[in-house]
Amino acid sequence: MSELGEQLYLDSATLTPLLKRLHQSGLFSRTRNAEDERQALIRLTEEGRTLQQKARAIPENMRCATQCDDSTLQAMKQQLEYLRARLIENL
Repeated sequence: MSELGEQLYLDSATLTPLLKRLHQSGLFSRTRNAEDERQALIRLTEEGRTLQQKARAIPENMRCATQCDDSTLQAMKQQLEYLRARLIENL
């Protein structure tokens, strides 16, 4: 879960309720790590894998909807990451 929080830039107070709803929806299973019971291991269910496959189309759909090429989208992503970093520094 900590890795997921880092990738999504979400703290545990935000991530935990979100994961609880997704778990209740049957999209993943959660088990404790046998080596460190403080850690929860998350695995997609069949329903979660189906949704994951549908989500793979999102980047291409975004390119079509925005009519931006990859380099433009990458530049915007970098600008947003820079902005996020500056905001975090000043909170």
